[in-house]
Amino acid sequence: MSEEDLEKRIAYLTNLVYPAIAQKSQETQQRMIELFNRTHKMVEFLPGSYVMAKEDIVEGKLDPKYKGPYLVLRRTEFGSYELQDATKTTLPRNYAPEQLKKVTQALDRANEESFEVQAILSHRDTMEGKRYLVKWKGYDASHNSEIAPEDFDSPAMMTRYHKQQRRHNPYARRQQERRDDQAQKRADKRRQR
Repeated sequence: MSEEDLEKRIAYLTNLVYPAIAQKSQETQQRMIELFNRTHKMVEFLPGSYVMAKEDIVEGKLDPKYKGPYLVLRRTEFGSYELQDATKTTLPRNYAPEQLKKVTQALDRANEESFEVQAILSHRDTMEGKRYLVKWKGYDASHNSEIAPEDFDSPAMMTRYHKQQRRHNPYARRQQERRDDQAQKRADKRRQR
């Protein structure tokens, strides 16, 4: 290839091919932006509003997928949100907008004082329903008190307590062992066929 042919080739690429590629790339990028905007709803939460935060790991299928409500303190420079719980403690991590859900109902309990349960010590059944004896975080045993299930912010603590009670119950353990033995026998029969 001669020098003149190379210059023609460079001029052809510069004047025709590169602009066509740039235009096609820009059109594709615009289509991707439009698709993203159609499929992703961008939500902003104002400081002072209340949100529920999605749980990363849910222990059981009956446990709630969202925790809260939390107060939005601020939006960080990277777009995540800093939250505060009912005990006025800032959460240790920030949450992305897609992990949050705005609370739409009126929060009657938002202005009430809230305390954190350290552990459920025992429970009893009464005419009004179950009552839980709880130890409060940061307080000694003299402050332990009985509360109703609806006084818990989340049912997760009660679920863990009852799961632990079943583990320590010898009757429940024997029942589980029987079920495991029956399942093993059925599996052995299937293998023999």
